[in-house]
Amino acid sequence: TASVASPAVRTIRLFQGERIGMYTCGDGGACIPEADVVYLHPSGLDVGTCPRDAPCRHLQFGATKTTNTRNHIVLATGQYDLGDGSEYITVQSTSTPRLFIHGSGSVVTSTVESAAIEVGIDAVIRDLEIVGNGRALMISTLGYSVLERVKVRGSNVHGISIIGDV
Repeated sequence: TASVASPAVRTIRLFQGERIGMYTCGDGGACIPEADVVYLHPSGLDVGTCPRDAPCRHLQFGATKTTNTRNHIVLATGQYDLGDGSEYITVQSTSTPRLFIHGSGSVVTSTVESAAIEVGIDAVIRDLEIVGNGRALMISTLGYSVLERVKVRGSNVHGISIIGDV
């Protein structure tokens, strides 16, 4: 039996007895092959290539594992506490011209005064909550980025700083 969590969410859960699998779908609705996805988990380790059975922890590390054909990062639902750190995703992080980040309803928190997440490439960011002390999210791109169902809160400076088009 296949079901979708909500019409706007593009993660499909397949229930087969005791086994639950998660599959990510692209903009056209087709499922993305598992080999084309970088997986993250709040208790993952930043080693290896971040497959579904051995997910990594940080967006910044996961971005280094993306390519032109492996350009989706999926966060397992949970809280990703960066402490006083930040996640930087830049053109030096990946060879893909556009990155798709599927937050799955996760929350990323940081106490740093600068941006909790700084994205310097074209990106589509979906279903993510970012809680920052200073700027929560900074996007600086020469092309454009898309934010879908992204919440920003707890920021005492700027919730979202944008250089370029969103």
